[in-house]
Amino acid sequence: MERDLTPEEIEKHNNRKLAADKIRQILSKVMETPSQSSKRWAWELMQNAKDIPNRFGEVSIIIELTENSLKFLHNGNPFTLKNIMGLIQQVSSKDSTNSNEEVTGKFGTGFISTHLLSRKISVKGFVFHNGIHRKFDIILDRSGESSEDLIPKIKIALEHISQIENNQVFPIDYNYENNRTEQSFDTSFEYKLLSDKSKKWANDGIDDLVNTLPQTLVNLKKIKKVTVVNNGIQEVYEKKKVDNKNGFTSYEVQISNQDSKKFISYGRNEITL
Repeated sequence: MERDLTPEEIEKHNNRKLAADKIRQILSKVMETPSQSSKRWAWELMQNAKDIPNRFGEVSIIIELTENSLKFLHNGNPFTLKNIMGLIQQVSSKDSTNSNEEVTGKFGTGFISTHLLSRKISVKGFVFHNGIHRKFDIILDRSGESSEDLIPKIKIALEHISQIENNQVFPIDYNYENNRTEQSFDTSFEYKLLSDKSKKWANDGIDDLVNTLPQTLVNLKKIKKVTVVNNGIQEVYEKKKVDNKNGFTSYEVQISNQDSKKFISYGRNEITL
């Protein structure tokens, strides 16, 4: 006869079941409207990157699309353990009592839309925990047709991150901050494109991104530069604030070697033109 579970074991299982149910529910909605979701994944990743503090003032991003993979990198500050746990369990790491408008939440439900590209995401970067920088590498595996399929995968990821104090699993980098520069794109999300559909959705997302990126950069205040590498062809979009007078802010967005695009923004109360 099987033994009865302890209250702690039941609580752990219930928490994983809640996470799995939430992921499955949102994934189902994403897959019902792939044409819409394919234009959403890039913006979700950029919104998350925008929210991450950066000692350089603004975050820069690189998006690399090859025939069989898509990689999203940024130079934001390292993760916290709370960030990683929230990513695994699909819980926003934003404090609900935090009224800071600069933070709109990280890795909430919108992040699940990026699984349109691949049910498995390789996430690499640095985590700052107990005053120490460590390298980490986790797999977010959302493959399966039911919550019961997802529960053991969530369990594996949580058990992996529970070894955060293990120097073999999470190597220490004592010189991380000293060696870090604005060109240190340490955080990466990699999606393997394993089908013709996922390749099409990745390309659709890139096409939509570059069509509207110059204007959007003006509104994404915390993003400085986005580099898009599409099958070896690179374009760099860099925003610069030119002037700020009487509520009017002027910007230039330089696109590689093209003439810069100029924008004027005017904001009052909750409205921005």
